[in-house]
Amino acid sequence: MEISPILLDIDKIFYCPIQDYRPSDELRVICEAALSKINKDYKIVQDRIYYFCDINMFELPSSGWKIHISACYWNCEQILKLVVEYCATNRLNFKFYADKKIVFRMNEKSADRGSSGKFITIYIDEENLLLKHLKGLGNILSGIEGPYILTDKKYSGIVYYRYGIFKMTHDLCIINPENGDIFIDDHQPFFNLPYWISDPINEVEEEENDELLNNRYDISEVLRFTNAGGTYVAIDTKKSENRIIKEARPYTCQFGDKKDSVYLKQNEEKILNKLLGMSGVPQVLDSFFDWEHYFIVESIMPGDTLRIYAATNNPFIVPNSDEREYINYYRKLEEILKKCLLKLRDIHRYNIVVGDISNTNILFDGKEIYFVDFDGSIDLDSTEDKYVFDTISFSAKNNMDVDLKTKDYISLGFVFYSMLVGGSTFLELDKESYERILERMGNKYFLTDSLYKLIVGLIKGQCNDDNILLFIDNAKKEVITKFSELNVSYKKMKLDLITSTVKLLNSDTSRVVSPLLLENNFSFKYGVSGIVYSLIKSKGLSYRQRVELHQYLLNGIQSSEFEDMSFSSGLAGAIFTLLQFDDKIKNINNIENLADKISSYVSYKVNDPNESLNFGEGLSGLAWVLLKVYKIKPKDEYLISIKKVFKRIQNELPLLYNSEKIGFEFGNSGIALFLLSLYKEVGEQEIIMLGEALLISDITSGEIGDNETYMHPMLRDEKDILFPYFSYGTAGITYVALEYFELGIKENLQDYLANLINGIKVNFTVHLGFEKGESGILYVLCKAARLGFIDVEYVNECLKNIYIQLYREHEDYNLLCPGYAMLRCSIDFGTGSAGLLLALNEFSKLEGKELECFDS
Repeated sequence: MEISPILLDIDKIFYCPIQDYRPSDELRVICEAALSKINKDYKIVQDRIYYFCDINMFELPSSGWKIHISACYWNCEQILKLVVEYCATNRLNFKFYADKKIVFRMNEKSADRGSSGKFITIYIDEENLLLKHLKGLGNILSGIEGPYILTDKKYSGIVYYRYGIFKMTHDLCIINPENGDIFIDDHQPFFNLPYWISDPINEVEEEENDELLNNRYDISEVLRFTNAGGTYVAIDTKKSENRIIKEARPYTCQFGDKKDSVYLKQNEEKILNKLLGMSGVPQVLDSFFDWEHYFIVESIMPGDTLRIYAATNNPFIVPNSDEREYINYYRKLEEILKKCLLKLRDIHRYNIVVGDISNTNILFDGKEIYFVDFDGSIDLDSTEDKYVFDTISFSAKNNMDVDLKTKDYISLGFVFYSMLVGGSTFLELDKESYERILERMGNKYFLTDSLYKLIVGLIKGQCNDDNILLFIDNAKKEVITKFSELNVSYKKMKLDLITSTVKLLNSDTSRVVSPLLLENNFSFKYGVSGIVYSLIKSKGLSYRQRVELHQYLLNGIQSSEFEDMSFSSGLAGAIFTLLQFDDKIKNINNIENLADKISSYVSYKVNDPNESLNFGEGLSGLAWVLLKVYKIKPKDEYLISIKKVFKRIQNELPLLYNSEKIGFEFGNSGIALFLLSLYKEVGEQEIIMLGEALLISDITSGEIGDNETYMHPMLRDEKDILFPYFSYGTAGITYVALEYFELGIKENLQDYLANLINGIKVNFTVHLGFEKGESGILYVLCKAARLGFIDVEYVNECLKNIYIQLYREHEDYNLLCPGYAMLRCSIDFGTGSAGLLLALNEFSKLEGKELECFDS
């Protein structure tokens, strides 16, 4: 995806597809006027964030040369008029960003570096015309400014070119017509050609510059890249000392009166020079232009970001934490928060507003606090125009009636709130959610009165420079009322989610498609199939509703052309959902016709080494679904295809044991689930032994941590980040282990299961979804409780933790689930309500086992 719908404010409540964006018409009017004067044969069609201007688009090849024109939001109208007139005169197909808001967003710091800056794309279908049009465009656009396009080669000024895909394909492949070799056109931020394509512009390539920056600084480490530039650690060769170097790419982060990221870095330089001599902030040591970019050099501040500190120490996201760990963490947070408050007051004494405060621009070294990143800060003594910058989830923008210094304190409150819950937790949508979540922490997780008062008081704007010591002292002295116990009915919760989901599915089907989805709308993980599956499993629908949903899903599947056959995002997942309907509703002939496509695909691809065996994207997921079909329609060709997959698994065992990815969706445990199902069908002992071995290979790829926990990375050799999730991480592996245990395969798994279950005992996660959040974890914990591994009471408390994070203030919907990044609502399976419904369905199987405390 080139741009997030969040940035375009398509919908304040839901993640909607980019197609729902309705651009303003200022750029289209310019284009239409220019075309009408020269060539009226063009068709203008909106596609996502672009207008395509098509004169013979259907005649274009699948790939070829593209000319890109960059622009700033303040000159894009002038540029568009000139380029449209040129293209119309020369009968060239082209597209352009649909309005100035998109031009602005696509040049922002957060924009994708592989797509940023490409205001206009012109398609050149004959290579011999490339140089002609580069020269022509270079002449008419000479002297006009715009950002550098990282994926392209610069011809002159704002004119760039590259070779790439004209017609978007599922796999981004460009195929060599002579030998079938593949080049992936994945828009890496550097100029890159397929090996069989030569650059027709016979200019000497600039030699890579291996010299020191400014003849002095040798970069030793890249800390991060954004569209605005990089941040590096470098050695000052004159002093043999490490420095931080920050880079600014001109014409990125455009704002105000022709201001950009260079202005922001120069602003940071001015701010830090004003703060010179103050402890806890960097010192500017140097600044310079090198090539086209601007750099400032700063002293290195010690310590880790507060984000890293929380990720390392937060007991809510560390499995199986005890009371002592919670209390110690709260005490440490209070200590750090008080240091931050005093440091912020010291900065304010210089009449500086920090502005952009987040958990990544405050460092803590175990003793002292350091504020870094002042490019968006404001000098209140300056006579220049003032612009307020902030980071989503830590923004005080909703407190418009408070002064800028108080907003700094509000943002700091959000930062420390995030250090408890691990994410934004709906603050952008539900402004009061933080209070009920903190109350839950006070009631169940020993949150201290003083920390509660500090965070809530900051977010409510009660702290300022003048009362800061009194604010801290009052938080310590005051005693709040005992937090109330949370009572809620899981049955009502389930019914409300079903009601809202069905209403959304019926009223506006575009809202079911996650912005993460790049394939078809009927995928299982992010589309209609997974939603319908969960609704059927929830058993909360009438017969008429089931009939309507079946017809809706079947019509959608039959009218869609599935390039993707996979379980997670393709045809196999859709077939699996169709199998869930009542025998009176489902039509086995329709399912058979669809399954025939899967069977043929498996037979064709089973010996292709590029075709993965994993469950989510690969052959084991397809074979697993074929097994489900085979049980009701036992066709020989299905079983033949299924056994071919098994044979391939046997042949690739050494590769599988050392595969890069682990976990349910992408690793060996998903394959093990397929083998378990195959064993149930054919009863061959070698199948289940092989499945158990693959499962254990995933289990033992994890790390044994404190509190007798097992945690797993996504990649076998990158164990610095461990995940408790279902799609990747411990929950999905644990689910398969429980499935094997339930079948009676206990001897080798018994020693692992207790630690695996401890590894998913986390109380809050960054997301709520099934794929990588609390719903998927809850689903597995319910299964573990049903098999007697954990107390039902623990599962009750986990469900309460999810409930307090749901959104229930919308006038049209009973209950909504926050989706990806907890910033908008979602009803899909991977990120939203559908996945939670499946977890609630598993929870309902515990009914009668001490549920009275929860089911009020």
